[in-house]
Amino acid sequence: MAKQIITLPNGQRIHPLDPNYDVYAKQISGTTQSPALTTAPTQTNQTTTEKTPTGLTSLSNKSSFTPRQSPISPTIPIQTPKTVPVSVPTPKTTPTPQIAPVSPPQQELGVKIPDVNALRSGKYREDEIIRSGNSIYLKPGVQARHTSTASTPAQTGVYIPDPSYLKYYKEDELVRKDGRIFTKTGVPARWGQETTPITTEKTPSLVEDLTQFETETGQYAPAEVTPEVSPYQNVFDQYTQQIQELNKPYIDAQQQVMEALTNMPSMKSYMAKVAEEQGIDVAREKVNQMQTVSGEITALMMDLPENIRESTEDVGISTSQLARMQAKELAPLARGLEAVNQNLTLLQNDFNMRTAAVDRIATYAGIDLQDKRELLKTGLGMIEKNMEAQKGLLDKQFELSTNNISSRLASEAAEVEYQRELDKEEKDYLRDLKTEKELIAYKASYTGTDSGLNELLSPTEAAKMNVPYGTTKGQAIEQGIIPGSDLSAEDKIDLEIKLANDFEKYAKEARHAVRAVGVIETGYQEAVAAGLDGSSLNAPSQAVLIGFNKMLDPTSVVRESEYARSGEGQSLWNRISGTWDKLQQGGAGVSQAELQQFYNVSKQLLKGYEEQMMNFARRTETQANNYDLNLENILTPDIIDMMGDGNNETDLLANLKPLTMGYQNLEQLITENPEYYDLANSLIEEYSDDEIMQFIDSIQEDIGFNNDLSTSVNYSTLKKVVAKKDGSDGGQCGRFVNSITNLGVGDSYESKMAKMDIKNPTSEQIKPGMVFTMPYKNYGHIGFIVSNNGDGTVTVKDSNYSLDEKIKTHNIAISKIKGVTYA
Repeated sequence: MAKQIITLPNGQRIHPLDPNYDVYAKQISGTTQSPALTTAPTQTNQTTTEKTPTGLTSLSNKSSFTPRQSPISPTIPIQTPKTVPVSVPTPKTTPTPQIAPVSPPQQELGVKIPDVNALRSGKYREDEIIRSGNSIYLKPGVQARHTSTASTPAQTGVYIPDPSYLKYYKEDELVRKDGRIFTKTGVPARWGQETTPITTEKTPSLVEDLTQFETETGQYAPAEVTPEVSPYQNVFDQYTQQIQELNKPYIDAQQQVMEALTNMPSMKSYMAKVAEEQGIDVAREKVNQMQTVSGEITALMMDLPENIRESTEDVGISTSQLARMQAKELAPLARGLEAVNQNLTLLQNDFNMRTAAVDRIATYAGIDLQDKRELLKTGLGMIEKNMEAQKGLLDKQFELSTNNISSRLASEAAEVEYQRELDKEEKDYLRDLKTEKELIAYKASYTGTDSGLNELLSPTEAAKMNVPYGTTKGQAIEQGIIPGSDLSAEDKIDLEIKLANDFEKYAKEARHAVRAVGVIETGYQEAVAAGLDGSSLNAPSQAVLIGFNKMLDPTSVVRESEYARSGEGQSLWNRISGTWDKLQQGGAGVSQAELQQFYNVSKQLLKGYEEQMMNFARRTETQANNYDLNLENILTPDIIDMMGDGNNETDLLANLKPLTMGYQNLEQLITENPEYYDLANSLIEEYSDDEIMQFIDSIQEDIGFNNDLSTSVNYSTLKKVVAKKDGSDGGQCGRFVNSITNLGVGDSYESKMAKMDIKNPTSEQIKPGMVFTMPYKNYGHIGFIVSNNGDGTVTVKDSNYSLDEKIKTHNIAISKIKGVTYA
């Protein structure tokens, strides 16, 4: 039985060629079905009731037709054929599923940290780890310090169909693969039998750790502590349930698509059925029959005059009588032929109309049948992609949830450890700041009052708030500085993007200046080469002048720089500007000496841009620290290097050669070794000549081993160490190291050794700029390596070595050093 057009309650008409025809048909009949992709054999709604040909002129007719000939008796009665109207379906558009975006590619990872306890035992800094997905890894090159080791991937055992069964297993008995959960090989199924659920060991919370700390110190121990819920279990259970709920409808849809592909009829069989329903063969047969009748009548009319003439030869009738006789006999045949031809035209139009209808159906059927096989395959692929996209969203949500938990646990652990290592006089204050809410309450308690606002922050408090020592509590509150923040991971990302955009908007002009100086430098070097071989200076001169012109913008921040406002800067500025004006007015060409002036001044003026840019970068760094943001997500690596006094370290150090003799002063050293000029010039504003000489001496060993000192010398730290004057106050050795680095070492020897990356180092592993630790009484001793003397000793700079809390430079044996690390 042919399928009929369905009319829905809302008036919408559903044609049998609609891809969801069967779904609507079953709903109309009272049967429901999942609206996943389904298919149905496509049939057309035809009627065989004969109607008049009125209204068929809107259908296109075939331009040519060659019917097959078949003999038929001329006695067949001539009838006027009736045509059958054909309904042409309107194709429906199937909506395309929307696919969610895929996350970006992952970065290179180091050793995987198996759990939070390992993260704690390794005492890793935040800048030593990478969070990826649901896991935590060390950055490449960071040595593993935790006690646990990574296990080999477990083989899967029994599939766990219901998340409620997870209570019968420990976490290390499970394997998660492709969104499904299995037991490990050898672990049996435990559901459906009397089994005691396995409880998960709870990770200690910050509140509990602080409670233990306060109880041990005998201060402020609360009467009761409410235990936390196991931090990861609820998140994992919810994620597992969502994955299973996501998989089921898509697995069902996949099965339906595969069944549809299996049962899909061929295009040939379908179109044969359509042609049969359209009556193509019957219409063609009628046309053939009518053409035969027309031919036979035509033949009779052609033979009739000759037949009458032969039959009347012996009668002797006149020519006019013969003509009347022929006309009388031909008249009915002519009328019959006219009627036959009219019927033949109607039959041909009917056949053409049916053929056109079949062609149109074939066009749409090509989408619904021939192409539907590919459409279903595409649909299957889109179902899988959609499932993966939604799973990716769930994975991202799970990652964010677990990262937030891990970050909280890690920060809690770090805070507890840090509090335990602080000096006794700092513990009372830090206990009041152990949570962010207490700090906010602390700030609110001071707002609008004068009590305590003029009290200076302690060195530890100032370091924690990232403000200079000497800042009062009132000044810190006025700046809105709150250690840490209550921002979510999403809020932090948004804030990082905003700070990055703000900085790049400000730094745009400076970056243009850097490129302009690059053009000037290239042009100047070409001019020097041209002067040596006697070639023209025109081309390099234009490069220098065009580059310099980009730095003469009256709105440029370079005019606000300290150099531009100095007497020397103003003099050079005016002289160079005058030269530029002369050239603009068609003056003489520029000499090599004048080009050198352009080059030298451009290098000086560039400092104006860098000066302004660094001020804004340090302000951005303070904002990032206040809200616990990742500075590497805000500033580009070149800016971070410049902030660490490491701008152009590779350029400054890469081409240096080891010194072969000693020098009485810095001027003599630079005169005989001009390659050291840029390095000395980068230090001259901050350090004395003697300090620069000491620093240059400390890096000689590394220059001999490796010209790229950026990989072997802690350049920024070493400069700060060398700047410390012997005999000045440095405090306890740990406090001295903490004032230069962010290691955060404690009082005990164990806490100092815990910060060392290399235990029992060899002479080759000890480099200038490293922090060293050695045993000394109950507390140990810590300081900085200034140089490796190559004779089994090292020159170090430390504080309190003689128990006088003074800074001192001296030599010690390498055998005494038990650990070193880069700060």
